[in-house]
Amino acid sequence: MTGKDRYKYFRIEARELLEGLAADALAAEKAGGAALVARMLRLAHTLKGASRVVGLPDIADNAHAIEDQLADYRDAEAPLPTPVVAALWQLIDACQARMANLDAPPPPAGTSPVKGEGVPVPARPPAPSLPAVELPVPPPPRPRDDEAIETVRVSLQELDTLLESIAEAGVRVKGLQAQLEALGAQAAPLRPALDRAGLELADARDQAQRLRLVPASRIFHPLERAARDAAALTRRKIDFLSDGGEIRLDGHVLHGVRDALMHAVRNAVDHGIEPEADRLAAGKPAAGQVTVEVVRRGARVAFRCVDDGRGLDDKALRAAAVRRGILTVDAATALNREQSLELVFAAGLSTRTQVTDLSGRGVGMDVVRDMARRLKGEASITSTPGRGTAVTIEVPLSLSAIAVLELQVGRHVYSLPLDRVKSVIRLVEPPGATLDYGGREVPYVPLAALLPDVPPGRPTAAVVLEDVEGAIALGVDGLLGAVEVVVKPLPSALGSVGLVQGAAFDASGVPRPVLDARGLVAASRGRPIAVAPVQAPAKLKPILVIDDSLTTRMLEQSILESAGFEVDLAVHAEQGMEKARLRDYGLYIVDVEMPGMNGYEFVALTRQDPVMGRVPAVLVTSLASPENRRRGQEAGASAYIVKGDFEQGRFLDTVRRLLTGGG
Repeated sequence: MTGKDRYKYFRIEARELLEGLAADALAAEKAGGAALVARMLRLAHTLKGASRVVGLPDIADNAHAIEDQLADYRDAEAPLPTPVVAALWQLIDACQARMANLDAPPPPAGTSPVKGEGVPVPARPPAPSLPAVELPVPPPPRPRDDEAIETVRVSLQELDTLLESIAEAGVRVKGLQAQLEALGAQAAPLRPALDRAGLELADARDQAQRLRLVPASRIFHPLERAARDAAALTRRKIDFLSDGGEIRLDGHVLHGVRDALMHAVRNAVDHGIEPEADRLAAGKPAAGQVTVEVVRRGARVAFRCVDDGRGLDDKALRAAAVRRGILTVDAATALNREQSLELVFAAGLSTRTQVTDLSGRGVGMDVVRDMARRLKGEASITSTPGRGTAVTIEVPLSLSAIAVLELQVGRHVYSLPLDRVKSVIRLVEPPGATLDYGGREVPYVPLAALLPDVPPGRPTAAVVLEDVEGAIALGVDGLLGAVEVVVKPLPSALGSVGLVQGAAFDASGVPRPVLDARGLVAASRGRPIAVAPVQAPAKLKPILVIDDSLTTRMLEQSILESAGFEVDLAVHAEQGMEKARLRDYGLYIVDVEMPGMNGYEFVALTRQDPVMGRVPAVLVTSLASPENRRRGQEAGASAYIVKGDFEQGRFLDTVRRLLTGGG
């Protein structure tokens, strides 16, 4: 395990500075201007100072080189020369590469600032040679006092923890409301306060959710850079356009979509945009157009990468599928154009017969669909010969709390993401193999038939789901209404559960499976996926983790929650003591070296309490001497784990043993 992260805040600041430099470098090649150059100089200077403060001379030297490149253009209003922009990009790329590997040792003294290799820069008058002297480095510019007070940076992980806590508290409040309704008049005086608490929790959740949303425009600059680089490699002329950047969505979603769109943008330039002579001969502008647009669709958002190029050749796609052994000749011949276009998402398929820097390996569009599905979304493609291609990636706005429709199937209750439900149809009598939906016949399958060990019931309603292959109707015994839940990943011990994407706890703390709509559609069409029924595990008490190191807290929380345990966190022993007095925990995991009360003192103090003294405590520390172990034993710790010898399997074995009373 590592200690405190010395680069934690530098990472945040440096990435913001580099994003600004990258965006300005793109603009400087098109428009330029003294104000733009001045801003880039300011960003580079701030990056240089911050890098030196945290001891990263390689990034500082590259930032200084950026200043050198820009120095002669302070007053220039014209776009920067292409060689200068190319040199800026190399320096920015070098800084970003070093940022991606901060844990690696810095380059040895005397080597070039760019990962041990010199950066080729355009010929220009050399700067005068100066003697090497040690100068005091000024701290990075500080924001105005009001900005420092009113603006803070919070990690997405911390916001996720807050959102999950708020959402789960809201679920518990709804459960209490249901219990009070059952009590009737006796509980009437308590109802207003509980209703008010529910409204306040919902408002808090909405505000916290807004905090973690980021504008879609954050990905436009790297996508434009990807398109520009692809155009340079293929010797194409392009114009990059974007729209819808004001739409805000979950940062985790946006990050995944960016990676998928990188492949789509490069593919648009390499496979779509024609050479200049071909475009002019076809009556098109010399420069091809690649557009990334973002469109809000209810609780989902669609990203479209559109080009005005040659379009896809469905015959070439079918031939490539046969050549790769993906389809037989007969199967390929039977495909219509729309079905042929779907072949672009097949792994290993490429219409290129030669490998280039951008294509020919069959890696690209299959990654787009895979990434979309990881984000609980879908990817699709349309194309018109001679006019261009559009790739669409549609994903949910957020991956945290989602709305679900609760379904009754026999004695079981399942949840289904509400945004995947197209319609609900009441059944008067059992239908046959198909069901009328909007004037068309769609396949009908009782949901119980897709779930192992679920006896057939008496469906009273059909839930209609639809994807790119069409619609299907699933029969259910009852509809229990729509609720908002926090979906938790399933413990790895459950193995493969293809029809279940996760679990959500109801108001009583019982987990309910959240079904995967895409898997249900596939299974209903005769492509069954083995799924094990989700059994409610024995209800174990929560674990309290107390550690002043954010890295350690997050690591232990991740390990424990992935194993199916419920975890609370405290940043120091005093806060841990407050939480321990308010909640019945099954285990304390405590750091030793903390400001204020240390771990030995926390354990010793809890041993004196008749309630907390029954809760086993584990000390996790970097102190490994026999004397330290003896102090832990004397304080009353049940186990002592040294961070330097930390091993996840043994850690979880210890936790399970102590939580289940194994001693």
